[in-house]
Amino acid sequence: MASASIVNMSEASAEALANTAWACAKIHYVHEKLMESISARSVSIITEFHGQQLWNLAWSFAELFYCDYSFLQAFVFQSLANQSELGPDPLSNTAWALAVCGVHAPPLFDVISLRATALAPDLSAAALAGIAWAFASQVHRDLPLFAVVSAQALVRLKDFSSESMGNIAWALGHLLLTREQPLLLAIAAAARQQHDKLSQVDIAG
Repeated sequence: MASASIVNMSEASAEALANTAWACAKIHYVHEKLMESISARSVSIITEFHGQQLWNLAWSFAELFYCDYSFLQAFVFQSLANQSELGPDPLSNTAWALAVCGVHAPPLFDVISLRATALAPDLSAAALAGIAWAFASQVHRDLPLFAVVSAQALVRLKDFSSESMGNIAWALGHLLLTREQPLLLAIAAAARQQHDKLSQVDIAG
């Protein structure tokens, strides 16, 4: 089946490429030759991708730890061209994909920062944490962005999972953002409460 898909990829549309990669990522199916074929075809028709197709493709590759830098260069170029389409979910997924593949793309990170700042109230807790983690992973020390992320996290901390709180705490510590100490203290307090609840459950059991 994969061999047939590889042959078909040479003429595949942007939608077909994005959907095929997404399906593989969802079931964690890694086929090197198929990924190479999807990537090569994607680079050749990169301007035909709509925003969501493009960002789904990048997320899928990153989810499978497939990092083709020819594709990633084209991806950054086209993402900048489509930046007005960057909504809440693509913002987080794009930043995460770039960070996973270790792509240093300051112009695109700057765009993500501006869009995330404008859309912050609409970003989920996981998205805020994911963006913080991605920026810290790339050592992109964007103080205005982290101020907005921290303000949102303080207000909505109850919506954050332990993993999301951990990702934000790590990001702030990694970038030495001591000005965000109120959030770090709030995360520490929430972690202690969670620990106490688990301890009470263990005692009761």
